[in-house]
Amino acid sequence: MPQSTSLGTHAAAQQERLSWHSFYGLYLESDFPLGATGLIDRPERVDVEVRLATDGLPEPDGPVIAWMPCPQHGFDVTVRRGSGGTWIWHRAVATFFIASHARSVLVSPDSGVEGAVLSTHFVDAVVPYLLNRHGYPVLHAGAVVLNGGAIAFVAPTGQGKSSLVAALLHRQAALLTDDALPLKLTHGSVFGIPGPRRIKVWPDSAEHVLSLHAETLSRVPGSVKCVIEGDGYFQQPQDAAPVSAIYVLQRLPARSVEEAVQLVDLSRREAFATLLEHSVVRAQLLPEEEGRHLPVYARLLSTIPVRLLRYASGYAYLNDVCAAIEAEARGI
Repeated sequence: MPQSTSLGTHAAAQQERLSWHSFYGLYLESDFPLGATGLIDRPERVDVEVRLATDGLPEPDGPVIAWMPCPQHGFDVTVRRGSGGTWIWHRAVATFFIASHARSVLVSPDSGVEGAVLSTHFVDAVVPYLLNRHGYPVLHAGAVVLNGGAIAFVAPTGQGKSSLVAALLHRQAALLTDDALPLKLTHGSVFGIPGPRRIKVWPDSAEHVLSLHAETLSRVPGSVKCVIEGDGYFQQPQDAAPVSAIYVLQRLPARSVEEAVQLVDLSRREAFATLLEHSVVRAQLLPEEEGRHLPVYARLLSTIPVRLLRYASGYAYLNDVCAAIEAEARGI
């Protein structure tokens, strides 16, 4: 009887620690805090269970398939995959073990890591991988909703995705997602799935684009970027929106362009290569997993335009860029 009571007490304590979150429509149950973002009441279904690895992690049984080099330490991130699952290691943060069926995650935090840093890395690095494994290809893109359609912007870091999204929000567009855009194919149409209700911007963008004082805003853990929560700043739809257009951003020095905004249609081949180039965690997927996403991309490219958007660098030109995008959205 004493043992039964102890087990019951342990189970009750574990239940009290549980929290539930929705990230991009994926329902997670966690026994450690993932922050307030996406926090929901207990859902009818749970797609992924997230647990602290109190008894350690399984030993990796596969090779390193992806990594992020670091000039000082050698590597900041490594990803291993084997028959047992996937091991994602982030220096000074944690190792995340995703089981082979992608429905459970064990987390082994590094000593001293802050909870906010741990949850940020989980959402930014592990959730996109889970989405891919659950059948949703993810683009490294920001997206807004204009005239009922999702307008997505893909580009390498530093080309102005967040600043452009923020400028469109300031002009009353609705935020779909800040940095990752999962796609789903429904009834022959490709929809973009809403992300967390927040946007991350550089401090000068917060001031010049949104007229907000950066020192009054929260910062992304481990980054200089500011976090702007949705309430009071912008709207966000609850439901997925049909993707209407994709723009590939190319920001150029103002002196090198004749016009503030230039739009160039990409060929189907160029557009397909662009989608693959900007697919999140592509290097971590097996060929057959990536192959399951190809029908989504094929349908997307058969129904919407993908355009190269060249624009002059500088906040003074952002209104011209936004106006061009809005005009196109009205004609789509």
